[in-house]
Amino acid sequence: MMQIFVRTLSGKTLTLMVDSFDTVKTTKLKIEAKDGPPVYRQSLVYNGSEMEDEMMLRDYHVVKASTLHLYLSLSPADEIRLRVRQPSGEVVTVMAEERDKIEALKAVLEAKLGIPLEHQQLYFQGQQLENQVSLKECGIQEGSELGLLVVVPITVKTLTGQAFPLEVAANESVREVKKKIQKVAKISPERQRLIYAGKPIDDNGALDNYGVNSGAEIYVIRRLYFYNLKIRKFKSNKYIKLKVDSSTTVKRVKKMIETIDGTPHDLQQLTLSGVCLENRRRMGYYHTLISSKCRLVLRSQPQYQVFLRTLSGKTLALGVRGGDTVRDMKSVIYEREGIPPNQVTVMSGGRVLRDEKRVRDCGLHSGSTVDLSLGLFGGFQIFVETVKGETITVEVKHSYTIKEVKAIMKKMDIMFTQELVHGGKILKDSWTLSDCNVNSNDLLHLENVFAIHLKDPTGKTIRLEVASSNTIENVKAELEEQEGLPLDQQRLILDGRELQNVLTISHYGILSGSLLDLVLVRDGEFLVCVKTCHKTVFLAVEANDTTKGVKAKFHRREGIPPDQQRITFQDRHMKDRLTLSDYGIHNKSTLGLQVGMQLFVDIPADQTISLMVNEEDTIETVMTKVFNKSGTFQDNHRLFFSGKQLNSRHTLSYYNICN
Repeated sequence: MMQIFVRTLSGKTLTLMVDSFDTVKTTKLKIEAKDGPPVYRQSLVYNGSEMEDEMMLRDYHVVKASTLHLYLSLSPADEIRLRVRQPSGEVVTVMAEERDKIEALKAVLEAKLGIPLEHQQLYFQGQQLENQVSLKECGIQEGSELGLLVVVPITVKTLTGQAFPLEVAANESVREVKKKIQKVAKISPERQRLIYAGKPIDDNGALDNYGVNSGAEIYVIRRLYFYNLKIRKFKSNKYIKLKVDSSTTVKRVKKMIETIDGTPHDLQQLTLSGVCLENRRRMGYYHTLISSKCRLVLRSQPQYQVFLRTLSGKTLALGVRGGDTVRDMKSVIYEREGIPPNQVTVMSGGRVLRDEKRVRDCGLHSGSTVDLSLGLFGGFQIFVETVKGETITVEVKHSYTIKEVKAIMKKMDIMFTQELVHGGKILKDSWTLSDCNVNSNDLLHLENVFAIHLKDPTGKTIRLEVASSNTIENVKAELEEQEGLPLDQQRLILDGRELQNVLTISHYGILSGSLLDLVLVRDGEFLVCVKTCHKTVFLAVEANDTTKGVKAKFHRREGIPPDQQRITFQDRHMKDRLTLSDYGIHNKSTLGLQVGMQLFVDIPADQTISLMVNEEDTIETVMTKVFNKSGTFQDNHRLFFSGKQLNSRHTLSYYNICN
């Protein structure tokens, strides 16, 4: 950063802190934030030349302590004054044009209030305003009042290590935050206990009462339930009574039974309402079932293992004995998978195995595979949240496809064009609920799905469908599934910024048709940032890569031949034969790149000469090169382009002169 001065016609001088890479428009926004005139009334002049909005300060050779001159144009007819009400109730007045986009208005507020653009949500007449829509399209006029909500990203963590990114308002109530946590962590609000900075958060307050700000980590702890279990042994009237809490694992319950009854825990199977309890689960996971009796099933150690293959491709391993009947196999399937025996058909070699047949009589041996036709599972309910925030209940079965679930919803007069999303994954029509791991009481979301594009290191463009709630990690996982690219090697870049795994598509303002850069970073590689006049490109490199090798990688990605590239690091020209380690370049280092190009110049002697130049060459440098090549250039000669005389202090890129 550096300090510069801006002098007005009235003689007043403003002091600004700027970066040499700031555009002229950004500088104007900073002037406006200092109670200066609106951007569209400002005209900045430096060294006698009017400065253009899209150019950077460095293009005009603005350095520390430089003085710019500010002139005012007449206020345009469509300029309007707006009132923006902050969360505190305080109202700030800003000037804008009706043609301005909401994103530009947010930039003005960022400069004026210091609230980052991505943390702002603007509302008008109860509707949230989208970044790419103009004020006029929103119906905003002179004197309109907008509401400003400050949204900050936080992370909610469980004690098991799960992490869920959330976007919340700074003054949002704790009760509303708990509802958001329920959607991602599947923990009902009444069971949530929130901890921040080592202190509990009370339901009756708001987040800002506890100093919660951007990047905060809040821990959610499940409140414990206590259960009095009455466990009956299979084919016996003997009961075992236990008192456990919701945090107790099923494996721990089995060990408690072993202590009381002597039955080895690894021979036990526990079922609740036909659902086989998994060792790794805690009892709280089965909270909705524990009102029924818990049955303990004792089975002998199996003599060998057979495999059951379902129509969906899922394979179940089953321990059996030669004397077991097919009916016994179905009972075990019922205990483990909750599928009633009358809905199961077991087949081997295309033959249906009858219930009374014994395993040995069916020709099954260790390692045999049989086919299991599941028919229709028992029904259960799921919840679907619409884009309006309404939650509906849908009765389904595990065998239903997503297409069938949508058809059921439409029969319920629920009209929608969005896609169903579960666990951050867009569900495809051909998948079954079983394929998607959707179970009883799970919450699905209806979300708008749109296509984005990713440009890989070879220049290939990949099309991907995403939802706004997808995290960047979800996008990478989809990319891994679609293209086979390892998730941990992927780096996604947007507008020169690397995107963080835990943040969402909506957080970065990614819209339909957005183009992201995809960089693959393999073992031993790291990222460097290559800045040209017009864009920023990230490359995956190794410490022993030569400058020549880096140019080749840039050529593959951007199509600029190596002989037209001039790479610098910390203002030092990098030689082709030297490596990145020779220059001390490491992860996230920034390199500069100037593009060489061929230029043709007509000189007075009716000759045309060609020159090799860089886009950052000044007109004065080009004139010197003309003289060196032709030997005929005189002091009174001037260069013209498109009928316009070129200022010797400006660069070729300033005049958009290219190959």
